[in-house]
Amino acid sequence: KAQSILHKSSRLPEQFAPMLEQIAAATESMVGKMRSDPNDVSSGSMFLKRYLNSTDSLIDEYLRLKDQNAESEDLKKAFSRTEEVLERISKAFKGENEFMLENDTFIKSRGHF
Repeated sequence: KAQSILHKSSRLPEQFAPMLEQIAAATESMVGKMRSDPNDVSSGSMFLKRYLNSTDSLIDEYLRLKDQNAESEDLKKAFSRTEEVLERISKAFKGENEFMLENDTFIKSRGHF
């Protein structure tokens, strides 16, 4: 799903690229953590499913408006909304990725690994 989102990014304004790249990098990191720690699989999978699907839907809606040559005011609103939501989503990905790392570090420090 993250690769699909990155593929669509070529049709989006360039301001979205850093946020989408952060989402993709965090996704890759989280999947790696889930592979190495089965305890991360459940919560990580739920997070990725929810937020990757939401991100994909958001991008699809933006592209639909763009492709329909929506009125400029509608496109401006969609652009602004998309940028705001992508920023929040990319921060959520960063936070979840950091949480998974901190959780693993804490568990290791307790001698559980």
